Amino acid sequence: IVSISTTNCCPYACAFCSTNARHNTETDLDEELLKKTIRQVENLGVPSIILHGGEPMYRYDRFLRLVKSVSDDICLWMFTTGYGVTPEKAAELKANGLFGAWVSLDHYKPEVHNRLRGHPEAFDNVCRAVENFKKAGVYTCLSLVPPEDLQDPQNFKEYYNFARDLGVAEIRVMEVKPSGREACRG
Repeated sequence: IVSISTTNCCPYACAFCSTNARHNTETDLDEELLKKTIRQVENLGVPSIILHGGEPMYRYDRFLRLVKSVSDDICLWMFTTGYGVTPEKAAELKANGLFGAWVSLDHYKPEVHNRLRGHPEAFDNVCRAVENFKKAGVYTCLSLVPPEDLQDPQNFKEYYNFARDLGVAEIRVMEVKPSGREACRG
């Protein structure tokens, strides 16, 4: 699997993220360079590519062009916060080769997830994105960087039950790493 960042831009302000809610597109890598890199990865025989951000949906037109540049032979995934995933965009991504989406949900409590993501609509965006991806036929999963309270098995069970009720296929738990504003934590 090769993971490629398509943009540094994101409307969120997650403490652990290295993009840190940037809105300046000038820091993004050149689109043609990204397409060339995708072709090189394909030529190496890599079976899966993950396109992510920042938030790839923040620059949707660019993201869609990158999705379209990926060969049909590749299992194409994306990471997203859920921001901007409409039914039409989910269907368009599926029609252009997107297999799966990991939607970031760090807590089953809306107020906790919104605080962790630094955006008042983050939780609602996740729920809408999951619904829209599923309706479009995209293999839909959740990913999370668990806060400390989810290390308690009972609290994680609550998260699991919420994920089950959303109808996602998988949960991907990512370990906390020293990055972004959390880099000082060792």
